[in-house]
Amino acid sequence: MGKGWEHTPKVVEDSTKKIYLKSVTHAVTSRVCQRGTAPIKKRNAMNSTLLAIGRVLASLLFINGGIAHFTKVGAMTGYAQYKKVPAAKLSVLLSGLVILVGGLFVFFGVWVDLGAILIVLFLLSSGVLFHNFWKETDATAKQNESIAFFKNVAIAGALLIVVGLTYKNGMNVNLGWSISKAHVLLWK
Repeated sequence: MGKGWEHTPKVVEDSTKKIYLKSVTHAVTSRVCQRGTAPIKKRNAMNSTLLAIGRVLASLLFINGGIAHFTKVGAMTGYAQYKKVPAAKLSVLLSGLVILVGGLFVFFGVWVDLGAILIVLFLLSSGVLFHNFWKETDATAKQNESIAFFKNVAIAGALLIVVGLTYKNGMNVNLGWSISKAHVLLWK
């Protein structure tokens, strides 16, 4: 909408007649502009609040899982050996560290994108190694592993959206610090 648009009539050509449309008056336009600024600020505050709550809630799953990798090393190592994961105990400890650190990054809003990427790597690798439903012969086990596999894939997809939001240009999304923000601070 350029200057003068509010007062210039528009002409729409129809096959048989011309229809003159009057544009919106300055009074209505200014009223819309006045009403439009406050809700945008409220929406941005609401979006930031919802994103922070979502970030905290989502991270709790991985913080809890990471702690469980260390407190239940024996049971998890046994399951990793059953699934024929190489270096089972080391894999359990390393994956526990990855999801714990990733979950804490997301929870505290520090390097949210790095934390989300760490969790995505865990989810996709554990989905392939542990929830390989295509190898199951029992129908119930196949269904259970299929559900677990696609949950991992869906959560990984949602976290990739979080990573994308941290890098989207021109969008005021406050997910906390990201690698890109930290990079700028570290190299000044």
